[in-house]
Amino acid sequence: MDAAEALGQIGGFGKEGAEDAVPALTLALQDENTNVRANAAKALGWIGKGAENAVADLIQLLQDEDLHVRFNVLVTLGGIGSEDAVPALKLALVDEDLDIRGGAVRALKKIGTPDANQAVVEILPDLIYALQNEDIIVRASAAGILGEIGEGAKDAIPALTHVLQDEVAVVRYSVVRALGSIGSEDAVPDLIQLLQDPERIIRLNVAWALGQIGTPDAISTIVKILPDLIHALQDEKGDVRNSTARTLGEIGERAKSAVPALTLALRDEDVNVRAAKALREIGTPDALNAVEESQQHKK
Repeated sequence: MDAAEALGQIGGFGKEGAEDAVPALTLALQDENTNVRANAAKALGWIGKGAENAVADLIQLLQDEDLHVRFNVLVTLGGIGSEDAVPALKLALVDEDLDIRGGAVRALKKIGTPDANQAVVEILPDLIYALQNEDIIVRASAAGILGEIGEGAKDAIPALTHVLQDEVAVVRYSVVRALGSIGSEDAVPDLIQLLQDPERIIRLNVAWALGQIGTPDAISTIVKILPDLIHALQDEKGDVRNSTARTLGEIGERAKSAVPALTLALRDEDVNVRAAKALREIGTPDALNAVEESQQHKK
């Protein structure tokens, strides 16, 4: 099997059969065509641990001049989960491109060894410093990476809450998502203040973040804005509707006024799974009946 055949057939293999393509895909990592290299790296990631023999070649490809190739390699190394990749991933943590840094963070977290986790923690000062960068994309990306780190980034909470007042909406959005992912109750007062933000997408994600943090103060605050959340279930963007349904579920029984809207959302192909879960989490008789009736209707 040559590289072209391997790339063409990889989607049709089962996991075990796909491993037969590893040698050809490994060769394809050296192809002169950028797209072939990128797709070969991606295909090896689909195979996962069965592609462990390709790790050394993938590590070499972290020096590729093409950003897309390097990013695919990072995703794949995380999926394979080999400790042998940790030293190279540490180097990627200081790449000048923040997307590459973020990919390295995700890969190291998936590998999850003490050495990998420590490497992620050690880049916190650089990311905190980047929150003050004059470049909008740098600030937003730094916040996004801190969110990827999650609970291990709690030392960044003061810096993140300061940037909640950033004049650029995309930065505020990234910071709100990061604070929700990190999950520190210290951020709750600042997040509550941001419920007055002029941008609706920011307000909805503040509600999501408060739901993730889940303290009594956070949940009580979300209950007060239930009408806004219920209205957001009609948003034109599927990701907004999904996020809103998830937040309503996290509120639990106190979101019972959202049951009619969530019941309608069961007909929404983009949201029905999340809406059903939210109704179960709310747990009132009418919520549970709505889910049961929906399931019977599908049979």
